Amino acid sequence: MEEKKPKTPAKRVTAKKTTTSKNVKTTSKQTTPKSKTTKKAPSKASAVKTPNKTTLKKEIKETPKVIEEKTIPPKEIMKKNEPATLKLNKFAIITLALSAILVILVLCKTTKLMDFKDLSKSYLIKNKIVKNTLEQNNIANASNKSMAFVLVTSLNNEEEYKLEKDLKKVIEKNNIKDNFYIYIVTDETKEQLSNLFQIDDIKTPTILYYKNGSLVDYVKRNDEKMMEAADFAKLLDIYEIAIEED
Repeated sequence: MEEKKPKTPAKRVTAKKTTTSKNVKTTSKQTTPKSKTTKKAPSKASAVKTPNKTTLKKEIKETPKVIEEKTIPPKEIMKKNEPATLKLNKFAIITLALSAILVILVLCKTTKLMDFKDLSKSYLIKNKIVKNTLEQNNIANASNKSMAFVLVTSLNNEEEYKLEKDLKKVIEKNNIKDNFYIYIVTDETKEQLSNLFQIDDIKTPTILYYKNGSLVDYVKRNDEKMMEAADFAKLLDIYEIAIEED
């Protein structure tokens, strides 16, 4: 007799199938809710928060204050800058004043030095006001003319140099350039002046007035002061001397 193989019961097979189907169903059930719960990535548009009314009101109220703080009127800026500009202006004025004083001092010193150098020459001769100079040998040539004026002076003397400047006006006014002579006194001739001009105790500077070879008058003062240009002008007025221009 043939051995009968035991048949697998159908129920077990169906049970396996059912279990598999259930498992599938359960897995599907588990996956489906995940798809529902998955959140989408927020878009750029949704990321920007829409401002509330309250925030807008706050911003509107705050913005003018910010503008007022930043924007400063030009008058206030000028007022703030005024102290600095005033300091700069004062400093500039002081420096200019000091530089001007220094320049003036330098000019004064240079002019004094120039004048001292010029003292070695006659002002009237240097400026071509007078062309005639006399020495011991030719004094008679001047005195023998119809009219002559001889200035007896010395060099290297500031006061006598100034006198020649003042005499320039008197000489030009009376038109006596051609009749005016200068005799320069030196240390050698100083003691011989009385003999040369035949005047006792002659004081220099002085101006001698000659007419037709003889001494008419000369400038002299009663005090101990040096003669001035006004003294010579007075002598010309006394003798009514003034040559008219051609």
